[in-house]
Amino acid sequence: MSYFNTTNAKGEELKGYQNKADTQDDKILSFFKSNPLDNFTPEEVWRKIFNGETPLTSVRRAITNLKNAGDLEKTKIKREGGFGRPCYCYCLKI
Repeated sequence: MSYFNTTNAKGEELKGYQNKADTQDDKILSFFKSNPLDNFTPEEVWRKIFNGETPLTSVRRAITNLKNAGDLEKTKIKREGGFGRPCYCYCLKI
Protein backbone atom coordinates (compact mmCIF):
# COMPACT_ATOMS: atom_id res chain seq x y z
CA MET A 1 0.00 0.00 0.00
CA SER A 2 1.30 3.38 -0.94
CA TYR A 3 -0.67 5.68 1.34
CA PHE A 4 0.23 5.89 5.02
CA ASN A 5 -2.95 6.68 6.94
CA THR A 6 -1.47 8.84 9.69
CA THR A 7 -4.66 10.90 10.02
CA ASN A 8 -6.96 7.89 10.56
CA ALA A 9 -9.10 8.65 7.50
CA LYS A 10 -11.92 6.18 6.88
CA GLY A 11 -14.28 5.03 4.15
CA GLU A 12 -14.44 6.93 0.88
CA GLU A 13 -12.04 9.59 2.11
CA LEU A 14 -9.36 6.96 2.78
CA LYS A 15 -10.04 5.28 -0.55
CA GLY A 16 -9.56 8.62 -2.34
CA TYR A 17 -6.25 9.22 -0.59
CA GLN A 18 -5.08 5.71 -1.46
CA ASN A 19 -6.03 6.15 -5.11
CA LYS A 20 -4.21 9.47 -5.30
CA ALA A 21 -1.05 7.95 -3.80
CA ASP A 22 -1.22 5.02 -6.23
CA THR A 23 -1.61 7.44 -9.15
CA GLN A 24 1.43 9.42 -7.98
CA ASP A 25 3.47 6.20 -7.78
CA ASP A 26 2.36 5.22 -11.29
CA LYS A 27 3.26 8.63 -12.74
CA ILE A 28 6.70 8.58 -11.13
CA LEU A 29 7.48 5.04 -12.26
CA SER A 30 6.35 5.90 -15.80
CA PHE A 31 8.62 8.95 -15.75
CA PHE A 32 11.63 6.84 -14.77
CA LYS A 33 10.74 4.22 -17.40
CA SER A 34 10.65 7.01 -20.01
CA ASN A 35 14.12 8.11 -18.87
CA PRO A 36 15.82 4.77 -18.13
CA LEU A 37 19.41 6.04 -18.35
CA ASP A 38 18.95 9.21 -16.30
CA ASN A 39 19.22 9.99 -12.58
CA PHE A 40 16.89 12.37 -10.75
CA THR A 41 16.56 13.79 -7.25
CA PRO A 42 13.09 13.77 -5.71
CA GLU A 43 12.94 17.54 -6.21
CA GLU A 44 13.72 17.19 -9.92
CA VAL A 45 10.96 14.59 -10.27
CA TRP A 46 8.59 16.86 -8.35
CA ARG A 47 9.27 19.78 -10.70
CA LYS A 48 9.20 17.76 -13.94
CA ILE A 49 6.06 15.74 -13.26
CA PHE A 50 3.96 17.71 -10.82
CA ASN A 51 5.15 21.27 -11.42
CA GLY A 52 5.03 21.88 -7.69
CA GLU A 53 1.30 21.05 -7.50
CA THR A 54 1.80 17.95 -5.32
CA PRO A 55 3.58 18.03 -1.96
CA LEU A 56 7.27 17.19 -2.23
CA THR A 57 6.82 14.78 0.68
CA SER A 58 4.40 12.76 -1.48
CA VAL A 59 7.05 12.47 -4.18
CA ARG A 60 9.65 11.40 -1.62
CA ARG A 61 7.19 8.81 -0.24
CA ALA A 62 6.50 7.42 -3.70
CA ILE A 63 10.19 7.22 -4.60
CA THR A 64 10.97 5.42 -1.33
CA ASN A 65 8.13 2.96 -1.91
CA LEU A 66 9.26 2.32 -5.49
CA LYS A 67 12.82 1.79 -4.28
CA ASN A 68 11.65 -0.62 -1.60
CA ALA A 69 9.57 -2.49 -4.20
CA GLY A 70 12.68 -2.91 -6.38
CA ASP A 71 11.58 -0.61 -9.22
CA LEU A 72 14.04 2.22 -8.51
CA GLU A 73 17.48 2.33 -7.00
CA LYS A 74 19.28 4.99 -5.00
CA THR A 75 22.52 6.01 -6.66
CA LYS A 76 25.69 7.40 -5.10
CA ILE A 77 25.17 10.58 -7.12
CA LYS A 78 24.13 13.69 -5.18
CA ARG A 79 22.95 17.09 -6.42
CA GLU A 80 22.21 20.24 -4.49
CA GLY A 81 18.58 20.48 -3.45
CA GLY A 82 16.31 23.44 -2.90
CA PHE A 83 17.66 24.11 0.59
CA GLY A 84 21.30 24.01 -0.46
CA ARG A 85 21.82 20.48 0.87
CA PRO A 86 22.86 17.47 -1.15
CA CYS A 87 20.09 15.13 -2.31
CA TYR A 88 20.61 11.62 -3.61
CA CYS A 89 19.58 10.74 -7.13
CA TYR A 90 17.47 7.74 -8.07
CA CYS A 91 17.25 5.77 -11.30
CA LEU A 92 15.25 2.97 -12.82
CA LYS A 93 16.49 -0.40 -11.63
CA ILE A 94 17.39 -2.40 -14.71
